[in-house]
Amino acid sequence: MIFEKIEENFKELKEGNKEFIKNGLIDEDEALKLFKIDNWGDYLKLFNIASKVRDFFKEEIEITSTIHITNVCHINPKCLYCGFAAGTSKEGYYKPFRLTDEEIKKSAIAIEESGIRRVSCSSAHGYQGKEVVRALKIVKEYTNLEVLVNAGADLTEDSIKELKRDIKNYIHFYNYYRFHQTLDYKKPMKVYDKKRYNLFLICIWIFDKEMNKRNSCYISYPFY
Repeated sequence: MIFEKIEENFKELKEGNKEFIKNGLIDEDEALKLFKIDNWGDYLKLFNIASKVRDFFKEEIEITSTIHITNVCHINPKCLYCGFAAGTSKEGYYKPFRLTDEEIKKSAIAIEESGIRRVSCSSAHGYQGKEVVRALKIVKEYTNLEVLVNAGADLTEDSIKELKRDIKNYIHFYNYYRFHQTLDYKKPMKVYDKKRYNLFLICIWIFDKEMNKRNSCYISYPFY
């Protein structure tokens, strides 16, 4: 079975065989066979192996999880490529939903507890960025996750300013007042030199209608 081969090759990799870093644990044809999995038992085996590989390369692999806040999109007609808006894909988020504050909180905490360090907060269009701003505040209040804000053209100038203002305020709270388990329950400013830069990075994807392309805007702040 292909799972046994992956396990055997992964064991050799952990023992120092660097050949598998260059060539992979399986070849391309074997990888394509994984797309034909059709039962939960094999899915669970694949997820289990993927988790082991992820943990082994945790310093090299940066995994991003997603909290999709709502799929109730006000764009009409819907974008042809979209499988996230309500009613656009029977294999996706077909039924309309909107996450509550508590659901966003629980999702963010679960993501952090799984070992993932970054989350993308996304939403449907028609909210002037207010839904992703709501999610960002909750995620930052209850976790130390790095946040990617993904709302495309739904972001307005006002919502971007609010994101910047909220992040700036929270960075001060995070650095000066919040106790951190990873710092032996000390505050960052009690541990780090004041000249070091903070751990926050917010990436805002902006869709430029005139240029017909997506650009990214990074907002970060130093400690001082």
